[in-house]
Amino acid sequence: MPTVFRLFRTALLVAFLSSATAVAALADNLVVTVDAGHGGTEDGATAVYDGTLIREKDLNLIIADALRDELLTYDGVTVCLTRESDQTVSLADRTAIADEHQSDLLISIHNNAEGDAQDYTSGTSVLVSDGQYFPELAACEASLGELINEELHRGPGTRPRGLLRRLSASSTYPNGAPADYYALIRDSTLRGFPAVIVEHAFLDDKNDYRSFLRSKKKLRALGIADAAAIARYFGLSKKDGSVRYDAAGDRVRMLSRHWMRKNGALYYVLDDGSYRTGWYQTGEYLYYFKPSGAAATGLLFLTGEDAGTYFFEENGRLLTSWHAGSDKKLVFHPT
Repeated sequence: MPTVFRLFRTALLVAFLSSATAVAALADNLVVTVDAGHGGTEDGATAVYDGTLIREKDLNLIIADALRDELLTYDGVTVCLTRESDQTVSLADRTAIADEHQSDLLISIHNNAEGDAQDYTSGTSVLVSDGQYFPELAACEASLGELINEELHRGPGTRPRGLLRRLSASSTYPNGAPADYYALIRDSTLRGFPAVIVEHAFLDDKNDYRSFLRSKKKLRALGIADAAAIARYFGLSKKDGSVRYDAAGDRVRMLSRHWMRKNGALYYVLDDGSYRTGWYQTGEYLYYFKPSGAAATGLLFLTGEDAGTYFFEENGRLLTSWHAGSDKKLVFHPT
C-alpha cells in the first residue's frame, strides 16, 4: 500500500494534472521509471524479416534508452530503468523498482502483435487502468495516453488506435471491484502511482515494421516522441530553461520564475499555475492582464471602475508620458 510520502506525492500529482493552466512540474523533482518490456528469457513478440529473427525485447530496450536520454534533457527529471541489458525482470520487480524510487510515473515500453486483446493489426495503443479502484490515477493515465498517441502520430507518424482498458475475469481490488487485467497497471494502482503501457507498433505487420521499427534511428524517434508527450503533460522545460510546454501543449518561454511569453504575449504565472489577471504593479511599472492572462499592449479601453483609455508598450508596461502617434501626440496618465 502507498506510504504517507507516496500519498503526498500522488496528491500533488493529481492536483497538478487537474489544473488546466499549470505550467510547472512537481515542486522538487519528477521521477520517471522507464520499463523496457520483456528481456532475458522473455522475447516478447517475434517476426522474421529478410531471414533475420526480430525480437520485441531488443526493440523495446532501444526505445527505452532513447526515452531516458531525451527525458534527461529536461530540468528536474530523474529517470530510473527497470533493465539496462538483456535480462529477465519479473512484472512484480518492475513495479517494485518504480515504487522503491518513489516514481511519479511508470511507463512500460512495448511493441504489439496480432491477438485477441484488440481488433486491429497495426498502429499505436496505450494501455491504462479502467479506474475501478483509483479513478484519479486512471484519469491521469488516460490524459497522458492521449498525448502519447498524439506525439507518436505527429512525430514518427504511427496510426493512433486510442486507449486500451481491460479488466480481469478473476482478480479483484480490495474494494471488491474487478482488477485491471495487466499486472503492471494493477500493481502500480495498488502502490499508488500511475503506469501506462505503450504498444508502439505491430512487429508482425510489415508496414509497421518497415515504417517504425526497422532501424535504430526509427526506434529512437519513438522514444523521443514518448518523451515529448511526458514533457507536455508535466509542463517540463529544457535544461537551458528557455522553452517549456503548458497544459494545452503550447510552447512557452519562461523569462523567470513567474514571467512567461506565450504566442508573443506576456503572462504572469502564479504559484498555483494559474495566470494573474487585472492590474499588477511591480516596482515603478504597472501592467494590466486581460481575463485570458495575457498582458495588454497598445491601446486599451476600459469601462466601469477603471474606465479610461490606456496605452501599454510592447513589454506590457503602462505608458504614463508623451507618446508619439502617427500624426499627433497623445498623453496618457497613470491610474
